[in-house]
Amino acid sequence: MNEKNHKAINGQKIFCLACMGLMAAASIILVILLFTSGLLNKGVVWAITGGLALLNGLHIWLQLSKGKVHVGKTICGAIALLLAAAMIVAAVAVGKVSGAFRNISKERKEGIYVGVYVRADDPAKELKDVSGYLLGIAAQPDRDNTLRALKDMEDAVGMVEEKELDSSVELASALLSGDVDAMLLNEAFLDTLEETDGLTNLSDQVKLIHEFYYAQEPEQVVPANTNVLTDSYIIYLSGSDARSTDVSVRARSDTNILAVVNPTTHRILLVNTPRDYYVPLARNGQMDKLTHAGIYGIEESIATLENLYGVDVSYYARINFYGLKDIVDAVGGIDVVSPLSFTLSTNACSKSGEIDREVVEGVNHMDGAKALAFARERYGFADGDNQRGKNQMAILQALTAKLTKASTLVNYQSILTAVSNNMTTNLSYEDITALVRTQLASMSEWKIDTYAVTQGSGSTSQPCYSLGGAAAWVMPQNEASVQTAREMIQNVLNGTEDRQS
Repeated sequence: MNEKNHKAINGQKIFCLACMGLMAAASIILVILLFTSGLLNKGVVWAITGGLALLNGLHIWLQLSKGKVHVGKTICGAIALLLAAAMIVAAVAVGKVSGAFRNISKERKEGIYVGVYVRADDPAKELKDVSGYLLGIAAQPDRDNTLRALKDMEDAVGMVEEKELDSSVELASALLSGDVDAMLLNEAFLDTLEETDGLTNLSDQVKLIHEFYYAQEPEQVVPANTNVLTDSYIIYLSGSDARSTDVSVRARSDTNILAVVNPTTHRILLVNTPRDYYVPLARNGQMDKLTHAGIYGIEESIATLENLYGVDVSYYARINFYGLKDIVDAVGGIDVVSPLSFTLSTNACSKSGEIDREVVEGVNHMDGAKALAFARERYGFADGDNQRGKNQMAILQALTAKLTKASTLVNYQSILTAVSNNMTTNLSYEDITALVRTQLASMSEWKIDTYAVTQGSGSTSQPCYSLGGAAAWVMPQNEASVQTAREMIQNVLNGTEDRQS
């Protein structure tokens, strides 16, 4: 054998052995990830493990069998290389899915931003520029964090002369009138102030020059002792309208939906409570808009809804509006059924950019921006917030339908990124993967019903706790509608026939 042929044979051997080793390593990594991720039933994982072991064993036997190195061994090596590449891709996919689920289920502290605001035409651009300004603070709400920010501000720029006002409404009014030169305010309350007369354009009249961030220690929302595969349970779905893209920041909850899940009957009931529903806050019994409960933490929103419907909420999932836009785009858009034709308002589109504003009765294909505007629209409806709640549930139904299509999985990476970055839940990783395993194994269809509680009669201008007692437009409760929701919830939890509205 000449030297050239000898080198060729050695090269073939090295190639075949390298492919054999790579295939074995890829198999081990994939199997470990499948076992540790919990995404598939153990029986399925053991079957995959057995199949991979058989393939690797066969390949090793072929490569190590006696005889001359020939083309067949080289072809087997090439096949092994392709299989290894496929397993690496699968391992990466499993890792991404597992990582996304771990991220949305990880424990997060809630946070708030306290902002330093001046009038829009003020020359101040940063914190040091307000040295010597008369600073306004409010006795209520969120006095503790306000005083904390005041101390941090004085540490940064020196002693500050401050003036205390009774409420955030008085504080903002004092800034606009020139009675104070700047104000400290929990940023979550800026939007609430625009709900009062005289402050409807506050965001345009002031500017933020500095903000302090403080992590909060919330009361733990402890899940009930629930088996998500067999027991009925309720998930609170919250849509945050935070100015920040950080889903953990406390803010008004503009979407308040209780998802009642019965895994035995494969039924889900979505109960929407309008953002402006006039309810007693769980924290103190003071009357306020439901949306304002979110300012005090997700546990406050949950407890307030628990009191309203006489139920226990086991879990929550919170997504911000930016997240909705990203998720819809990640799935390639959704087909939303609208009960009526209308034009989206400027207010609804304020966070969506330039979009086609026309919505037709029937099916509308929407990208993320239009879906976001559709979910936010309320001023253009005679039924106001009631219709907005129905629209939000239509978005959820359309999104669920799209996510259950096999073709959607092609974009799984972008979907996972969107969900992971914009959603948080107290469902454990183990519960999430258990639900995934079960659904993959059965591919069961779920029946999804919806119900939106309606407005009662009476005055729609009432004092709100979070506004320091100032009056704002609210939606009085309809006791009959609330009772219907209670009965429907219990029917789904108990596995009996839903009461239809």
